[in-house]
Amino acid sequence: MNKRDANTSPRVSVIIPLFNSTSTLVETLSSLRAQAWPNLEIIGIDDGSSDHSAELFQQHCQDARLLRQPNRGPSHARNAGLAEATGKYIAFLDSDDLWPDGKLAWQVNHLEAEPALFASLGYMHLFMDQPDPVTNTVRRQWGRPSFLFLLGCMVARRELFSTDHVGNFDAEQFPFNGEDTDWFLRAWESASPMEISEETTLLYRRRKGSLSNDPEDTKRGFAGLMMASLRRRRDPSGKVRPLPSSLRFPGNLLARP
Repeated sequence: MNKRDANTSPRVSVIIPLFNSTSTLVETLSSLRAQAWPNLEIIGIDDGSSDHSAELFQQHCQDARLLRQPNRGPSHARNAGLAEATGKYIAFLDSDDLWPDGKLAWQVNHLEAEPALFASLGYMHLFMDQPDPVTNTVRRQWGRPSFLFLLGCMVARRELFSTDHVGNFDAEQFPFNGEDTDWFLRAWESASPMEISEETTLLYRRRKGSLSNDPEDTKRGFAGLMMASLRRRRDPSGKVRPLPSSLRFPGNLLARP
C-alpha cells in the first residue's frame, strides 16, 4: 500500500444512506474510519429514520455532512449525496455493511495507476449474524467471497455519474430496490471502462427481512433488469446490440459454473 497524506491523496466522497440503522451503524462507521484514508468527505443522508440514526451518525462522524429527507428510499438518498459530493472519487457504504481493511487504498491506488478506468469493483464476502439464545451471544457466519453488482464493492470516478456518462440512479423507477443493478447495467452499456478484481472490497451483511434476503425475488428482479437492458440495446429493426467489452472480468469468474 502506498502511504499518502491529505495533501497528496485524492479526495474520496463516501455516501452513506441511513434508515433506522442504530443496531449496525457504529460498526459500519468503525470500518470506514479503519481505512485511515487521509482525505475523506463523508456524506450521510438520513432517509426519514424513526430512530436515532441521524444523531448517532453525528456523534461518531463530527467531521461529516448530514442531509435529511423524508423516507423516499436509498436511490433518492444516494442521488442527494451525489449532488453534494466534491471528491475525485465516489464510494458508497450502506449503514449495515462493512469495508475490509485497506479497501479504499487498494481501489483508489488502482484507479490512480490506470487513468483509463472509470471504476474499480471487487468481490463481496457475505456474512450473517446469528443470535445464540443459549449463550446469549451472536455468532457471525460467513459465506464464500463472490461477485455481485453491489455499490459497496466499487470506487468510481465522479464523472461517471455525470449526464455525459451514466448519470444518477433511477429513483423514480427504482426508489427502494434494484437501482444499483440498473445503474451498473447502464454503466456497462455506456462502454465506460470498469474492472472487476478478485480483491474482497465489501463485507455484505444479510439480515432476515431485508430487501435482498429472498433469492427468488432477487432472481426475478435481475431478470427484469436484464430485459430492460435488452430493450435499450434493441435498434428499430429488432437487432440487439451486444454489451460492450469495456467491463473486465477475472478469468475464473467467467469460468465458474
